[in-house]
Amino acid sequence: MRCLIYLFSIIMMMASPVAAEMIATSIKPVHSLVAMVLRGVDDPVLLVRGSPHGGVLKPSQMRTIANAARIFMLDPKMETVLAKPVDGKDSAVYLMESDDILIHDVRLSLEEDDHAHHDDHDDKAHHDEDAHHDEDAHHGDDAHHDDHDDHGHGDDAHHDDHDDHAHHGDDAHHDDHAHHGDDAHHDDHDDHGHHHDDPRDFHIWLDIGNARAMLIHIRDALLPVYPDQAATLNANTEAALAMLDQLDAEIADTLASAKDSDFLVFHDAYQYFEKRYGLKEMRSILDHHNAPVSASRLQRLEHQVKHVSFSCIFAEPQFDPKLARLLSEISGADIAVLDPIGETIEAGPDHYPQMMRRLASAMSTCS
Repeated sequence: MRCLIYLFSIIMMMASPVAAEMIATSIKPVHSLVAMVLRGVDDPVLLVRGSPHGGVLKPSQMRTIANAARIFMLDPKMETVLAKPVDGKDSAVYLMESDDILIHDVRLSLEEDDHAHHDDHDDKAHHDEDAHHDEDAHHGDDAHHDDHDDHGHGDDAHHDDHDDHAHHGDDAHHDDHAHHGDDAHHDDHDDHGHHHDDPRDFHIWLDIGNARAMLIHIRDALLPVYPDQAATLNANTEAALAMLDQLDAEIADTLASAKDSDFLVFHDAYQYFEKRYGLKEMRSILDHHNAPVSASRLQRLEHQVKHVSFSCIFAEPQFDPKLARLLSEISGADIAVLDPIGETIEAGPDHYPQMMRRLASAMSTCS
């Protein structure tokens, strides 16, 4: 009899609809937006704590992915730890594909910008020298153009060599920078979505306009899962949109005094935030590949901070603060902390507004 009851229980579990906890999300900001829409209906599962890049998922996380009715994430190139497990699943919802989403490309770091300036200067010098040489040699126009084209290909080779040198140099100096304590954190954090093969900046959640677009996409994806809760999902979404409008105005007011401030950040995670609120372009210590800072790169950074007056240098919880402190000592700028993913804030529907307020407060206080 007990065996029959046990067998019946298993059959009923298998035949039951998707369990309430089978809505999954990637990082905390995404989880927070989903939790806003599901408030009072369900509690989404947070799959990614910490870095969304690399690592190994637990068996329980793999089971959640296998059974989830919806898996909300930004993009497989952002949350790379989820890329293979969700590949080909109809349950995956990519919020980078939301209607009316604003996407920026990654930018040069403070150091790369300096490299580009010197490279352009060197290219111009070479070009002038080539042109002068051609004129002295009395080449014909066609020969001159052919030679100029060859020189153009030389520029490409120069840039390729420069890129290769940058990557190999970073690897070679990896141990040189170990005493700064950043390498381990770089490997773990690996930036929030900057990749060599994708020009997009994945920090889209730091623009409240994008958060609004994602909320609507989230609601539309959840309505088929909870048809009987459509009224609640719609009401939750409208309430969340109204909250974001109020939050947007609040942050704009908070940052009014910081519009002319020069900030140096650890990595370029904030352009959505700065463009939303009219802040000056923030310079970043790391390039958009987030390569470890080598000894030679550190020397160039030290030169830069001596010649740029920064209101504040921001460290991040995901990175060792020693390098930021060093640059702060050299420049005399104050040091504070920014957390673009809200890793230290408790997950839930209130996570997103708390994270955004903390960013605004830190910049305003340190302006």
